[in-house]
Amino acid sequence: DVFIGIGSGYEKLKRDVSAIEAYQKAIDADPNSALAYYKLADVYTSQREYTKAKESYEKAISLDPEGKTVNKAEVQKKLREASSKINK
Repeated sequence: DVFIGIGSGYEKLKRDVSAIEAYQKAIDADPNSALAYYKLADVYTSQREYTKAKESYEKAISLDPEGKTVNKAEVQKKLREASSKINK
């Protein structure tokens, strides 16, 4: 949770590389954190890293299939958007 908070702070400062590092540390600390994968995917999307974003959104959904920690509908929508941009 601490690393997710740090990552969010970096995102607000538009420091994507630092945000990615913080979310990776959150995942290292808790490999089952759907929220960390979701936030990581959002940063990848903002960097136009759509393949990495797609993989991270998929991981978030697989870790939280019932949508208890992340908004499942929102994650699925962003997953579709990232997937559509990969093929262009």
